[in-house]
Amino acid sequence: MKKLIKTIESVGGELYIVGGAVRDELLGKEASDIDFLVTGVEVANMPFDKVAGSDFPVFLVEVDGETCEVALARTEKKEGKGYHGFSFNSSAETTVEEDLSRRDLTINAMAKNIKTGEIIDPFGGMKDLKNGVIRHVSDAFAEDPTRVYRVARFAARFGFKVADETMALIASMKNQLAEITAERVGKELEKVMKCNKPSVFFQILKDTDLLDVHFAAVGALDVPDKHDGTAFNHTMKVMDAADNAIDRFALLCHDFGKGATPKDQHPSHHNHDKLGVDVVKMFCDKLRLPNVMKKSGVSAAANHMKVKHILNMKASTLVKFVGTTKDIDDAVRISKIDSMARGGADVDAQKILFNAIALRVAAVQKVLATVTGKVLISQGVKTGRLLGDKLHQARVLAVKEIFKK
Repeated sequence: MKKLIKTIESVGGELYIVGGAVRDELLGKEASDIDFLVTGVEVANMPFDKVAGSDFPVFLVEVDGETCEVALARTEKKEGKGYHGFSFNSSAETTVEEDLSRRDLTINAMAKNIKTGEIIDPFGGMKDLKNGVIRHVSDAFAEDPTRVYRVARFAARFGFKVADETMALIASMKNQLAEITAERVGKELEKVMKCNKPSVFFQILKDTDLLDVHFAAVGALDVPDKHDGTAFNHTMKVMDAADNAIDRFALLCHDFGKGATPKDQHPSHHNHDKLGVDVVKMFCDKLRLPNVMKKSGVSAAANHMKVKHILNMKASTLVKFVGTTKDIDDAVRISKIDSMARGGADVDAQKILFNAIALRVAAVQKVLATVTGKVLISQGVKTGRLLGDKLHQARVLAVKEIFKK
């Protein structure tokens, strides 16, 4: 760090840490990455090789063994549509305050002078951090519609309240959201799933009537349901009960079919698991989500109800279900969270139920591993078209024998 400071000072500049790293330091959290800002230097005089950008060059510099971004202070102007519709200007005269004024939220619009330790906070970011408030810096916020989703995500990440004026502003930006590419929305959603309480993100979009732009499948859940009043409320509750991003996404998707069931089937939503599979696939494909997320969402929609009936399945059905569901253990876990986290759930009874389900699945898995085609052939069963049928029958008999005891 000292070497970087001396290098910047040698060309007449001042060095700052900006944005999220300052915010996280004030919150007592470790920053995942650190962005540096330089004032007082022209692009041509920067003592590093430019690695990105034209109007706003960014330099990659090794600081204390880590590769960090160093950028010149800049201003920006909206000239076109979309995320890339901006022009930027960097010069030695651009101040740190001017650079901070182009940022989205007050809690992200702070800088720290590396040499003096002074916090530059022209928009009240420290006060908003203390009070747990997400607030936009200026009306220029509306020039970039992706900021709508960032507001909701930051609220979910930190558990902060969105200021009334910011809620009103993002509600007014509905038509602009169509400018955002589906892939970029998907990237935001991936980040949301890493938050401890992603329901905050969707509740903010619901309260501002924005769900139908990119998250129509979630908005469609606002229908009567026998759990938690509406399928939306139920989904938000069980999603927040998960402890990792993939399980949260699976639980977000598990009841998507309820948004597609006919009104005369509310609040029971018969066959919503079957209806949900196609809804999840379309949702994931539209946002270009990773296969691991799509797989977990489809499995949750298809299997969460089946798992709840495992103890009542006939041996033949059970062998087929466990044998063909590659992620059966994941399916059981998702179904368990779904049942235990909903309002009014008898937690002790659900624990007993799912312990029994897990034991039954484990028993069937053991049969599948030990009763194999190779074993049958060694016992004199001939290979051919009927081997598969005989293998299934042998496994069913083995399962029946276990459950007699």
